[in-house]
Amino acid sequence: MFNSSQSEQLPYLVVVIVNYRTAQLTINCLRSLVDEVKALSGTRAVVVDNNSGDRSVEQIKNSIKREGWNDWASVLPSEHNGGFAFGNNLIMRSALESKNPPAYFLLLNPDTVVRERSLQVLVDFMETNPKVGIAGSRLEDPDETPQCSAFRFHTLLSELDSALRLGIVSRLLTKWIVAPPRCLCCSSN
Repeated sequence: MFNSSQSEQLPYLVVVIVNYRTAQLTINCLRSLVDEVKALSGTRAVVVDNNSGDRSVEQIKNSIKREGWNDWASVLPSEHNGGFAFGNNLIMRSALESKNPPAYFLLLNPDTVVRERSLQVLVDFMETNPKVGIAGSRLEDPDETPQCSAFRFHTLLSELDSALRLGIVSRLLTKWIVAPPRCLCCSSN
């Protein structure tokens, strides 16, 4: 999948999208990447189809060809649906075993719409902070309202708070709440 004979330009960032019966969402996700790929040299996108059993592979391949995305987007049909992690690992393993593995991976759900400059911001952050091993972007609703996407593990205290919801008790148990308040998880870009 990732050998140097396929392309003169080696991938710097590989965007992995795992599809399962969501061809139109996946195509929309790819469409949102067009300007980002142009702005960030060496970016490729690979769609893994997790054995959808519908016409997803053909629809996505046809869109890639029709839209002229062949130089940066491709589809890998999997004969096995092992779930989200399996699909991502299929691409990442192949890329990491290549002679020149990419510097970065970005894992996207097919329902993602990538905002302007978001790939560049993530890569810049990683380049500026070499001790950081993983970063994620802020999730937003279509109206750009931040989604809370940071969660803690359930504990006995968090379950107690969830069941009771008593003002003073809830305030005392704040640091054990499973979903932190919005201001904590979504306040920075």
